[in-house]
Amino acid sequence: MRVLEQDVHGATFWVARLETASRVRQRIEAILDWAKVHGYREGENPARWRGHLDKLLPAPGKVRVTRHHAALPHCEVPAFMAALREQEGTAARAFEFAILTCARTNEALSATWAEVNLGEQTWTIAASRMKSGREHRVPLPSRALAILKEMRLLAPPGAALTPLSSPVRSWAARSVIWPSSRSCAVCGTAISPRTECAQVSKLGLVKKPISPAM
Repeated sequence: MRVLEQDVHGATFWVARLETASRVRQRIEAILDWAKVHGYREGENPARWRGHLDKLLPAPGKVRVTRHHAALPHCEVPAFMAALREQEGTAARAFEFAILTCARTNEALSATWAEVNLGEQTWTIAASRMKSGREHRVPLPSRALAILKEMRLLAPPGAALTPLSSPVRSWAARSVIWPSSRSCAVCGTAISPRTECAQVSKLGLVKKPISPAM
């Protein structure tokens, strides 16, 4: 209990670092169970959750706080995109492509030419690569098509759209210098168009199709 109730920035370890604290509790419980089975200790396991700590600590579902990625205000996106376009390098183009298609970072960085149909101007992401588990078809705007044509000169057909080696792809996309004084998460840029849609929905449009469409 002392481990889980130690102070962390004014709150208990259990509340301030719930996920880490839960793992620590589980590991302590497993170690003490092993020690009891092998004759190194006796008595109840003080790290047991059911019937013990669940009576002393708040349930995880009651203390878990969802922390969303910082997002760029949608009204600042045009200026941000103009500044981003001035940056050179494959990482900057990959970042721009992800924003234009409202894609998650990993979806954009792992995209291959086999998923792109330049004739129909679409990018089809396989269900296995989607968080929703459903195939997602993305219409490509003119600027996204221009980026693909630029990328095609650097990577042969069949390869990844962005010619960055696998171990550094995510790092490279995150290394782009933000052309803004704000501190925002790379994946948080997808929230900006979502926010714009939410504003439009207040005019009476249906809200449910927004997320699937993105």
